[in-house]
Amino acid sequence: MNLFKKVSLTFLSIIGLVSIASCTDKNFDKDAGYRDVTSKLTLSKSYEGKNFIDDGIGLATVSKLTDGDTTNFKLSTKSTIADTSVITVRYHGVNTPESTINVEKWGKTASLYTANRLTNAYEIVLEATSTPAEKDTNNTRYLGYVWYRESANDTFKNLNLELVENGYSKVTSTIAAYNGIFKEAQSFAEKHEMHIWSNDNDPNYSDEPISTTLQAIVTDLESSSPTFYDNDLELGARVEFDAFIDEHTTTSNGSNYYVISMFDETGKKYSLNAYGGYSSSNVNTILNVGYLVHFIGTIQKYNGSYQVSGLEYTISAPESEKVHVLQKDFYQFFDSNHKRLHLSKETAVNGDLTVTSATVSGTVLTIVGQAKETTTSTETKEFILKVNVSENYDASALKDKTIKAKGLKNADGSIQVNFADLIIR
Repeated sequence: MNLFKKVSLTFLSIIGLVSIASCTDKNFDKDAGYRDVTSKLTLSKSYEGKNFIDDGIGLATVSKLTDGDTTNFKLSTKSTIADTSVITVRYHGVNTPESTINVEKWGKTASLYTANRLTNAYEIVLEATSTPAEKDTNNTRYLGYVWYRESANDTFKNLNLELVENGYSKVTSTIAAYNGIFKEAQSFAEKHEMHIWSNDNDPNYSDEPISTTLQAIVTDLESSSPTFYDNDLELGARVEFDAFIDEHTTTSNGSNYYVISMFDETGKKYSLNAYGGYSSSNVNTILNVGYLVHFIGTIQKYNGSYQVSGLEYTISAPESEKVHVLQKDFYQFFDSNHKRLHLSKETAVNGDLTVTSATVSGTVLTIVGQAKETTTSTETKEFILKVNVSENYDASALKDKTIKAKGLKNADGSIQVNFADLIIR
């Protein structure tokens, strides 16, 4: 388990590992890590030699920590039903605030609480909601209860229940045998106004984003000690900045990923990945390749790479509180192979440009050409490209050539293109 012992010592001292039996409301410590109600529920089922998928219960170890209510586990025995030993378990009966795709208040703190318990566990048992184990509505995660103990002499405790007792989740739905104890745990958390039941500040969450630039974010994240992301806590800052959408891809499961970019005053481009969530997320309805966008989100690390996630768009919210488009066609492409993905639709941003005239004035090459706005367009439209070139550049050979190019839209409507991004055929 040493691989996962990355939880901050500061957080460990806050959480504590000993449940306090009783205390007055005045001195009540909401972060003490309560397990009085949790300790009333005991693991009575036999698990030795059994498999979670086949038998509905079995030993496991942590494979990957995800968030407060989802973890990847490696099963200790082989299943005869499923050809896998590593599974994702969605904790049944609870729903902690988000800390991955979206970032919500108490989400990261709940995630750290779960990480603390599991990284310090001596032994972990998974209990399914049925036999054999069943999956959630997305058919990607097994539903289950996570039991752990901290030593060979310790009794198993139900982590799902403990999350409720400590105010990191409301009770959603439980198996019938656990209904009463889960309600008791929630009553305890409500009574003491713990975490999600309170108006307290979450030390790992901020409503106010840091106003910055994409250049500053990328430069900071490339440093050895970034300030926008705490690698020990795996906690990123909430930020807001402007950038244009350079690329957009949609995976087979409907997840939307973007490459967002911005140039500095010297023309150097800075880029960062952005995660838009599933296609059902409202934010994906307004984002499109080439658009200049005001982003508000949280810096996160996914599969070893930084990205901005938790992009929120609500029509009724004021622009200052949501992701919004600043300018359409801020960055334009002339390339029939470059796709603009807008959820399920795919069209070319602009077709290849056919040059009608090309002139040079000093070190500025002006190209006038015709291109289709989409692959389905029946007519072409005139565009003007501006390119910085060396003195005495010969533009005579460009007429009637086909060009692929990309660049920023100038105030006069022309497209400023770097010479390196001009492909002449």
